[in-house]
Amino acid sequence: MKTTVTIKTEELRYMQCLSNKNKRWLWIFLFTLPFLLFAASLIDSFSSTSVRKTQSKLCSILFLVDSTGQRTVREKMKGEPLDINILFDLISPSATRFGFTPEQFNALKFDGWGEPFHIDYTTNIAENLKMVVEFRDCFPFVIWSSGPNRIDERCLGDDIPWNPEPLWVRLDNR
Repeated sequence: MKTTVTIKTEELRYMQCLSNKNKRWLWIFLFTLPFLLFAASLIDSFSSTSVRKTQSKLCSILFLVDSTGQRTVREKMKGEPLDINILFDLISPSATRFGFTPEQFNALKFDGWGEPFHIDYTTNIAENLKMVVEFRDCFPFVIWSSGPNRIDERCLGDDIPWNPEPLWVRLDNR
């Protein structure tokens, strides 16, 4: 019985000694961990700047379409060949009303990579895209960026489509 107690005491001393040696490294690690996480988040934010710019521009376009009046935009877009410039002509009074400068408004026509946005009727876009199916009742058209590869894949691949909320979500929240 005495040998068992002796072995346990020696193991305990060894673990205490080991923990004393590693306490310093543990504290250094715990102290630097928040800085490492902050640095990783900065790298992420700088690496996806173009994506975030594109999403922000798409949100601004959607805001201007909403403030112009979806019904008005839909009616005027039905009779015209679908062109992004026609849409921008329709929403330009709202942009002026909300204080967009001409430079800011013209910059909305291009995604974060400097490529022009695309616009088409939702019925002309790939049917397997969940976003198009959900939002067809809300908007008859879809606007998207070609994404990082700058190849228009018709809202597939790495393309970045605008994300209007479906009409049923708007009705449920009112």
